[in-house]
Amino acid sequence: MAEYHIRTFEDSDYEAVRAIFSDGIQEHAPAGCWHVLRCPQTHLLLLAVFLGAYGVSASFLFAWAVVAALLVMGWVRMKGLWKEYVQAALVTDMLDIRKTYLEPKDCCLWVATSGEIVVGMVAAVHPEDPSQWDKALELKRMSVAKGHRGRGLSKALTRTVICFAQERGYKAVILGTSMVQHAAQRVYEGMGFRRDSDYKAVRAIFSDGNQEHAPASCWHVLRCPQTHLMLLAYGVSASFLYSWGVVAALLVMGWMHMKGLWTEYIQVALITDLLDIRKAYLEPKDCCLWVATSGEEVVGMVAAVHPEDPSQWGKALELKRMSVAKGHRGRGLSKALTRTVLRFAQERGYKAVILGTSMVQHAAQRVYEGMGFRRVRVFSPSLLAKLLQFYVYLYRYEIAGSQ
Repeated sequence: MAEYHIRTFEDSDYEAVRAIFSDGIQEHAPAGCWHVLRCPQTHLLLLAVFLGAYGVSASFLFAWAVVAALLVMGWVRMKGLWKEYVQAALVTDMLDIRKTYLEPKDCCLWVATSGEIVVGMVAAVHPEDPSQWDKALELKRMSVAKGHRGRGLSKALTRTVICFAQERGYKAVILGTSMVQHAAQRVYEGMGFRRDSDYKAVRAIFSDGNQEHAPASCWHVLRCPQTHLMLLAYGVSASFLYSWGVVAALLVMGWMHMKGLWTEYIQVALITDLLDIRKAYLEPKDCCLWVATSGEEVVGMVAAVHPEDPSQWGKALELKRMSVAKGHRGRGLSKALTRTVLRFAQERGYKAVILGTSMVQHAAQRVYEGMGFRRVRVFSPSLLAKLLQFYVYLYRYEIAGSQ
């Protein structure tokens, strides 16, 4: 490390810092593309496109050309996504580096130099999660020029942020990195960083748990008579192979759309109540969010909030965001989390606990009904859901001793 020097950012470093950040981020495009190529959904899509193209043209060469064109378009799009991320950063926090990273209290950006050349960078800022303010600093914009990696520079820059936070009395340093940045993950984990902070773990458990409902929802739609009629109508053709190609393409598109609906639901939650968990669940009176842990790992969650229906305010609490990590189910954890909410409501004088769950969440329904919840209402969340006979069940638990 004798050939490198780490110092605070200077205005003369501006162009070099922006270039190192841009180049470092855009290098992740191939890994991101490879990850997408390995997904089963991608395999199904390519198969459906191949069959459809062959059914239309009766030419294997044409079908392969269509698939190849789709792969090229996918690569261009993936590269574009990383470029968009870079451009967004360059016109926000990286546009006025001094204002973003040097002027605010307890924030900084450092550069690593080799001679007079800037070859690395890292920053420390206040976290986006308000619950972490005054407790932790966030490590951001870590990047090392390609020709200077593998020499311990990333570790040295990381230690700079850790020492900076420690000197100012912070209890922790947090950071985020994508699943395809394997080298960065090895560096951070080797230095003692762990993945499971409550905030990120709760958001991950919620996301993973809800994404798992997509296959059950898709299977429900496939069993509807309306779906059978639509597939039959689209599949009528003089060419048997073409008919199967069209049907396969429709099935893949339907699966991707269904998964997209659950993803959209998750994204809405992540930018609303699960963005500032403390503000949504811990600060309001008679609201709370609990996590279940195994050792230091967060493996489950549940929350209690005031119902959306104003007529229930002061009478009932709503159980929300119940989720248990896949490897920890079947051990009574959902019942224990549910009992936590029931006790919480009872201690505060509420007469009931209500909740909503979709018709495809059969395991959840069995748990709630086995604990004494009764179904009080069935409704469809949208016109499309009603057409596909997709319903949400509203349950209610009457707390003992209440009228």
